[in-house]
Amino acid sequence: MRAGAGDRRRRSRHRERRGGGDGARRHRGADEHGHRRREGPREDGARDEARRRGGAARVRGRAHAASALRKRLEPARRARILLTAILCWVLDGAALARCGDSALRAVCDAGVDWLQLRDRSQSGAALLAAADRVVGAARASSRRVRVVVNRRADVARAAGADGVHLGFDALTAARARALLGWEAWIGVSVHDPAAVGADPDANYAHLAPIFAPLSKTSDRTPVGLAGLRAASRAGVPVLAQGGVEPANARAILAAGAAGVAVTGSISAADDPARAAAALRSALDA
Repeated sequence: MRAGAGDRRRRSRHRERRGGGDGARRHRGADEHGHRRREGPREDGARDEARRRGGAARVRGRAHAASALRKRLEPARRARILLTAILCWVLDGAALARCGDSALRAVCDAGVDWLQLRDRSQSGAALLAAADRVVGAARASSRRVRVVVNRRADVARAAGADGVHLGFDALTAARARALLGWEAWIGVSVHDPAAVGADPDANYAHLAPIFAPLSKTSDRTPVGLAGLRAASRAGVPVLAQGGVEPANARAILAAGAAGVAVTGSISAADDPARAAAALRSALDA
């Protein structure tokens, strides 16, 4: 039997309401797009030119933005990171100058999960060139290594980094996410355990100093393992920073940290790759 005009009109209105695709596809959650992050680098290991030409990615909503990293720590989606503590190397221009590209790759291959470029002495083209080197080393590694750039969301985007780490005088996490999109990894630095989780647009926090820093002198009182334990109850992944070395790595994880961020333990070592491997071994013990 042929459909009547009324039936045809109802089907037409139904198609108009649904649009070109099905509703489930349009309403996928943040984790269902995770395969885009796991696709690996393009052949030249360079930044995504198409993304740069297309302008800033749109934020898909506060719920997605605030929980992007936290959701990736769930067993079904991020089993490796859930079961393996994060090792982040915070390196500056001096460390970068001492390490050739092969040495940077060796550190990545030794077990570093994140590279964080922090260099206030450089800006503009020089900082972008440094970020390009770090991103290139990460993409050339045999492991999946993420890169974040301190403070400069514009440089992070231009270099094709995975995100930005915001200090106390940087732009807000909300503004950084508006520039980089909801998939970006955005972190903040905090000195007070009570401040962890205060910014809903940040994915993770560096808490420092846990112990007296190895790479510099500091007049801040270390928060210790008790402070780290309190901060870790906020429900936000916390990377412990300050005085981290293989001897205290397990105690740091036992206090609830999602991982550690180190500078001097790797940068000041005669063999940075060996130092990174020692930290990786201690974290995995």
